[in-house]
Amino acid sequence: MIGSQIRRRAAQVIAPGIARVAEEVVAALNADSTTAAPAALDRICAEATAQVPFYQRLGAEDFSGMPVVNKAMMQERPEDFRSTAVDPKKLSSTTTSGSTGTPFRAWFDPVKVTRHRGQLAGSYQYLGVDPFGWFVHSRAWSHVSPALRMRYALKGQYLYAGERDPATVAAVAQWMTRHPGVTLMGYSSYIEDLLHGLEAGGFTFPAGTVGTVMGGSEPSTSYLATGSQRLFGVTPHMRYANMELGVMAVTGPDLTAYRIDTSSFHVEVLEEDSDTPAAPGRVGRVVVTDLFNTAMPFIRYDTGDLARFAVNDSGQPVPNVLTELSGRRFDILVAGTPQAPRRASALLLPDDQILEAGPIRQFQLRQTGVGRFTWLLNAEPADGMEPVLRGILDDVVGDIVECRFVYTEEIPMMNSGKRKLFVNEMADIETVLATAD
Repeated sequence: MIGSQIRRRAAQVIAPGIARVAEEVVAALNADSTTAAPAALDRICAEATAQVPFYQRLGAEDFSGMPVVNKAMMQERPEDFRSTAVDPKKLSSTTTSGSTGTPFRAWFDPVKVTRHRGQLAGSYQYLGVDPFGWFVHSRAWSHVSPALRMRYALKGQYLYAGERDPATVAAVAQWMTRHPGVTLMGYSSYIEDLLHGLEAGGFTFPAGTVGTVMGGSEPSTSYLATGSQRLFGVTPHMRYANMELGVMAVTGPDLTAYRIDTSSFHVEVLEEDSDTPAAPGRVGRVVVTDLFNTAMPFIRYDTGDLARFAVNDSGQPVPNVLTELSGRRFDILVAGTPQAPRRASALLLPDDQILEAGPIRQFQLRQTGVGRFTWLLNAEPADGMEPVLRGILDDVVGDIVECRFVYTEEIPMMNSGKRKLFVNEMADIETVLATAD
């Protein structure tokens, strides 16, 4: 409690605007149905047209004239997307590689830096989490120096990188016990790794040891919910965020419904193959406009993710709630036959049944062609396990031509440190998807 009070007072001195932003974010997340303010869209577009070379050449006067952009475009010509009115030496920045491994640097002005911190604090407050409390921060930590570990410790954060060895799990359990009310946050798969380790070690915790579990950056399995309930008696939440934009949405009681921070972002769902808005209830590309970063405006930025707007009882889209949020279109599962392929969602895979098929610690399903799959299993071979997994594909996908099994000691991670549950390795996926229904 004393530590959180000190961190809160320090934040108020260093960045006094955080509390105001957090209030705006909480109000937006609590709204039943809302969109970004038109004046905020007009403002960011006007500033971009006046100061950013890419938009100066377009001469667009308002949001309706703005094209959709993506990371590849901004990587290729970063100076084209940075404001000429600012000195890069006076800006903050972050570098992200994502799944491509190609570095991408995003630049932030002071207003965006404060906004980013306020978005984080507001999303925590919306979920009843003390932003200045205790956290187990799960991500791909590498080359952590003593100084860096101490810096995070002063923030109240324990660094965890998905290790399952008994000594590391025991150390995390002891730290959580000493800091009741802790929040577990970070990569969904890493949090699940920790929960598996805690259950395997037979750890039990008094009520209130963990206040909140919050995953993100990759899809969760149903184990995140069941494990959180068994160990801590809490229902987990998910967060939709990336390095270049910040926290865009969080889930409330429904783990699949992401409520958008419309005080900071304007979100569109567009068709996969055009810039036309997707029909109500249809999955499409998530395109986001950041309302505050004037140093490097992200206007109609294709995040590479797929989702759909939730629909109300009248069949109308709810503009501030996303559902069926998943990864890039290259991660779409292709069902059917080569003659009649059809799109399917990897979210349909029953991960709970997969994990119950045998002594499976981790898994990844890879698609190499239409009807051709490989299960990558961190598991010991067991009688009956492979037929069950083949049967799951028969039920969910159908028309299975080939089903292979590869056993490994560790499921490989992406360059970002995330671990995917499904990977489509089809070289001709764009051609195949073009003929799908």
